[in-house]
Amino acid sequence: MSIAFTADDVDLKTAVLKALAAGITVVAPVGDQHDPRYAQDPPRFPASYQGVIGVGSIEESLSRNERSEIGPAVGLTAPGQDVVGDAVIAGNEKYSGTSVAAAVVAGTAALVRAAWPDLNPQEIVNRLELTADPAPGGQLGHEYGHGIVDPYRAVTEAVPGVRGTPLTGVKSPAVDPVAQERSQWWHWVSVVALTTCLLTGFVLILAWASAMILPRGRRRRWRQTRAPRPVTPAAEPEPTDDEQLFAVPKPHG
Repeated sequence: MSIAFTADDVDLKTAVLKALAAGITVVAPVGDQHDPRYAQDPPRFPASYQGVIGVGSIEESLSRNERSEIGPAVGLTAPGQDVVGDAVIAGNEKYSGTSVAAAVVAGTAALVRAAWPDLNPQEIVNRLELTADPAPGGQLGHEYGHGIVDPYRAVTEAVPGVRGTPLTGVKSPAVDPVAQERSQWWHWVSVVALTTCLLTGFVLILAWASAMILPRGRRRRWRQTRAPRPVTPAAEPEPTDDEQLFAVPKPHG
């Protein structure tokens, strides 16, 4: 429910009691008119009715939204600041408030009901509260209630004193024989293709080597050849004694 009245109403209370008796979990916001001058705000309805989950709003930092009201009606808190949702004209818009947070808790309650269809409304409330994550301001207080709702834990976690056992792990899908045969065929094709590529590469390398080596061998008639020895330059003759007198010294370097 997305309403938060300041005054109690007989018709509203009757409707809530009928819903609870029919096995329907009722979730309602606690309001967005917090007055910082007071330790707690006046009660809001239907959040203050017995059996109803009153929901406060938290920001992205997990701290309570400054406008989210405080009081004993706060049972849980949930994200309620700049939550993206569908819009009629713009496509997507950002919404804030305890009504948005209440929608998150209501969705979590629906997931719990889908997982555990035999639980009654109070047992669903207990599961949501016992699996809530700790809040920055502590649990069991007038600001955060039992903490921050955790959809995953609410559906999968074992909760003492609450009916239902944890969901079993996801089973491996049955093997499709046709798909398995097709997979094996593709594996065989891949192996054949890879082997063919390797053999083709080897033949090409062998052909290239033969084209380079055979002509040279035929020209030499397959005789072994050696590299020519390096030629050592002849030493200059030593000058005679007469020539030594008129010899001009060679420059160094």
